[in-house]
Amino acid sequence: MSVNPPGETPLPPAEHCVNHPARPARLRCTKYSKPLCDMCVACQDPALYCKFRTECLVWEIERQKKKDEGR
Repeated sequence: MSVNPPGETPLPPAEHCVNHPARPARLRCTKYSKPLCDMCVACQDPALYCKFRTECLVWEIERQKKKDEGR
C-alpha cells in the first residue's frame, strides 16, 4: 500500500476506451463523457447540437482528418 505525501492527491485509475476495453483512452467526449481511444476519435453525435463543440478536441481532430482527406 502506497501513501501519498501530504497535499498530493492520487492519480485517477487509467481509463479505457468505451468501444475497446483493452485500449487506453486518449480523449473523452465532453457531451457524453465517453472515453475514446485513438481509433475511436470521432464525434459521437455529429448531427445534433453540442454546446461543447467549439472547445471539443474530439470534434477538432475529426474536422482536421476530414479536411486532410479532402486534399
